[in-house]
Amino acid sequence: MLPAMDNFYLECLEQHKNKGLWRIRDSDRFMQTDKENWLDFRSNNYLNLAQHAALITALAEGAQKYGVGSSASPLLGGYHQPHAQLEKNLAQFFGFEAALTFSCGYLANRAVITSLIRENDLVFEHHQNHASLIDAVSSTKAKRYRYRNYDHLVALCQKYSDRPKWIISDGVFSMDGQIAELVELVKLSKLYKAHLMLDDAHGIGVLGKNGRGSLEQQQIKPQDITILTGTFGKALGSQGAFVLGKNFIIENIVQFGRPYIYSTALSPAIAHANCQSLKIMAAYQHERCHLQNLIQFFQKTAAQLNIAVIKSCTPIQTLIIGDIFQATHIVKKLRQKKILVGLIRPPTIPPNTTRLRINLTLKHSFLDIQHLLEALHEILKATN
Repeated sequence: MLPAMDNFYLECLEQHKNKGLWRIRDSDRFMQTDKENWLDFRSNNYLNLAQHAALITALAEGAQKYGVGSSASPLLGGYHQPHAQLEKNLAQFFGFEAALTFSCGYLANRAVITSLIRENDLVFEHHQNHASLIDAVSSTKAKRYRYRNYDHLVALCQKYSDRPKWIISDGVFSMDGQIAELVELVKLSKLYKAHLMLDDAHGIGVLGKNGRGSLEQQQIKPQDITILTGTFGKALGSQGAFVLGKNFIIENIVQFGRPYIYSTALSPAIAHANCQSLKIMAAYQHERCHLQNLIQFFQKTAAQLNIAVIKSCTPIQTLIIGDIFQATHIVKKLRQKKILVGLIRPPTIPPNTTRLRINLTLKHSFLDIQHLLEALHEILKATN
């Protein structure tokens, strides 16, 4: 007979499955025999750099020279020459005084927020922010408010005008591909003397002529925000994350950021490869234009087929279905046609807003997008 605690966990899993919330880790084993015949719209590899020959070569070179792992935390021998070079390159490219590297974006955001936000601070965070930001703020003792829109944020700033405060937002919201109103956020932060933190994981590499992300696209100067975080795991096609800011801000994270102090440093081989990734991405101006053409074609074709996707000028394209079981059915039908899309369910998003997330990359062609949307149109017509 199982202990009562074991029964509790088994019941939790059963309830989770019955609600349609069961997630699976897909190893793509079903694709191996005829992989070229499948269309995968789930990846964040927007510029297709994960398969770039020069990046693969750089990773191999880094492993040969520095080994595979860093083998220690950054402050106890895990910080190597490639880390220093990468941080220098990042600061120069994005126009900030200093940079700091992490093994993943979740740790980066947690390190920033837990080391810089004080108990008497107020935090105003966008209601669509990534879980890493929400979880990090929740772990502090600061009073937090999740603002719904710009007017709500203005009201909060006015109500607490005399309190120390932070405004925290994604640059591109990962669930629907919308871009934050950075010009307005900068104005508010200056008017009400608030720190402004931006996580631009899905904007960097994709937005702006040179791939500097949401800041470049909206012509925001680096000195207009307190912190910028980004990741190598999406458009840059690699692994790891980074934080950008003034020297004293970055030094505060080094000295007081527990996720930085007590985590094994990013692999030096990957740091070496990331220097190459940053260089390639910066030169991809033509490729970014082509990606925008794919995005515009998707939006135009979806409209022609009466598929009500959310308006987005980023690679993230979203169709809200609502009912979780209907959305699951649509995803299964698409899979039968060898088309893979993301299924986003609660608690990642609010109840009754289950959606299909379609990520466009340079690997896709106009014909691929046409095929996806025609298949989706056929399935939706049969479902309704």
